[in-house]
Amino acid sequence: MLYIIRGLPGSGKSTLAYKLGVAFFEPDMFAMHNGRYEFDRNKLPKAIKWCFNSVLYSLKQGMDCAAVGTFTKVEHFQDYIKFCEQVQIPYKVIHCLTDFGNIHNVPKEVLDKMKSEMENYPGELYYGGDLGQLMDKLWK
Repeated sequence: MLYIIRGLPGSGKSTLAYKLGVAFFEPDMFAMHNGRYEFDRNKLPKAIKWCFNSVLYSLKQGMDCAAVGTFTKVEHFQDYIKFCEQVQIPYKVIHCLTDFGNIHNVPKEVLDKMKSEMENYPGELYYGGDLGQLMDKLWK
């Protein structure tokens, strides 16, 4: 099973992935150096590729895992879906809607732009902080 977890910075994506108890990968992991977050926009394409390859490797090993990212546009996570469909691995898209405040100090105008660009994905599940309610939806 692949969980594609998306949402704005600070919406609880990483926290949800951790609570699901599966291996998870997100581009932010690529920006960690000596325990410090050091975002470099120029390295973002490499971070996204690392995340994708890590998820595919885990799925090929038979592990359940999560791909975690902002994924404002459907095209940003479409390759994960194509892979799952090709190899018949089930997947769920979860859109996090909570607001814990972003820990990476993303400016409000950037958050507003991301929010305005967020596309809906048919059939995605919405997570607003109630894990039990989400789990009920996941197992239907």
